[in-house]
Amino acid sequence: MEISLIETNGYALDAKVEIKGQVFIVMDDISYPGKNHTLGPVRNVEIGYLTVDPYAWNATFSGNPDHLKTLSHSDNWNYLGYGQILTINPVLIDFGIFTLEYDDLKTNDERCVGEYVVVKIDRLSISKCAI
Repeated sequence: MEISLIETNGYALDAKVEIKGQVFIVMDDISYPGKNHTLGPVRNVEIGYLTVDPYAWNATFSGNPDHLKTLSHSDNWNYLGYGQILTINPVLIDFGIFTLEYDDLKTNDERCVGEYVVVKIDRLSISKCAI
């Protein structure tokens, strides 16, 4: 996935990134303390998330009746993720712009594959991935 770093306030702080033409506010986990990452295209980066208090099962499965695939920005690096479950074990959700492994939704029920859901993302982040 191609990600471009537009702006950063430094390691573990707010950053703006562009992914497939869309701008997101994320936590910067690619800079080093005291040394910001170079702006522009970034290689070998992955998207991560943190959810402090996930939605209840019913809210997750009933909260996307329009079958959306998008991230809706709520505040700072917080988002509501609207997407479709692609797999379980692990649960992979297609948010349109990218796919994310969402560990806060656990199920063994194959009937969940293909379902549209809404999930809470309290912190969206970018970090270097292993090569």
